[in-house]
Amino acid sequence: MSFMPYKYRADRHRKGYRWRPSSSVKNIITSNPTIFVAKPKLYHYTTWERAISILSSNKLIMGKLAGMNDINESYRPLSSYIEDGDSSNTDSQKKLEAAESQLKRIRQTSLSMDDETPGFAIPAMWGHYADKGEGICIVFDKELLLNKLKRTGGFHFKPVTYETNFNPCITIREDPERFFQQHMEDIFFKKSDDWKCEQEFRIICRSDNPAYVDISGCVVALVMCYAKGQNRQDACFGSEAHNKLPLLFPDYPILEWSTGVCGSNLRDKDGNQWYPKATSIYEIDV
Repeated sequence: MSFMPYKYRADRHRKGYRWRPSSSVKNIITSNPTIFVAKPKLYHYTTWERAISILSSNKLIMGKLAGMNDINESYRPLSSYIEDGDSSNTDSQKKLEAAESQLKRIRQTSLSMDDETPGFAIPAMWGHYADKGEGICIVFDKELLLNKLKRTGGFHFKPVTYETNFNPCITIREDPERFFQQHMEDIFFKKSDDWKCEQEFRIICRSDNPAYVDISGCVVALVMCYAKGQNRQDACFGSEAHNKLPLLFPDYPILEWSTGVCGSNLRDKDGNQWYPKATSIYEIDV
């Protein structure tokens, strides 16, 4: 498999050539199991191919609301509140058109966070977004990433809150641009509790052009669950997919999240446990 958009350079290795992306992260985070557990983290689930693109470019591309999986967000019913004595439906229509224009400017990206479940161990996220478990979960240092967003400016970010009776309708009561600015939390950071399992941490901005989050220097690990082309009961380590990652990104710890009758664990290829809280032991009567 080749990835044409990216240029690679060959570094001489005693057994041949070791390939690294020319956009390799400059500020590598020293990581080990103790540091990993202690750091607040955010997680991005994606396919193997898409992960290579993200890590090579150091860019997490932000999407439009219209492309979201939640139909309550990909389509937001709009209405305009008219005071008694207001002129006509013409003013209302102009408000709605301006509001629709504002919604089209919103760019967003969604991460997961640690909550009831460790952020790397959410089965629904592996299934829906990471190629049925055969993709990758990219782990970020939360503090470094958010500080980078603050320095860049223009981003809004916080955990999503979930509501049982979520109403996707938006009623515009004033100038649409000012309205969205003042009610950003209610409009963009609340969802139906149908999506609660995602444990979402959301980042949004307003832009007329494609937007992205700069992740350089913020990645602390890459997590795999299943490897393409092999039985799911087999470990990822030694698989073709796993063997390619250290060649492309030698600076990142590569971990495997696995589950079984004795619980779950997050480990590296040497068997070191990177998240003791993930392990749970069950007594089985036979």
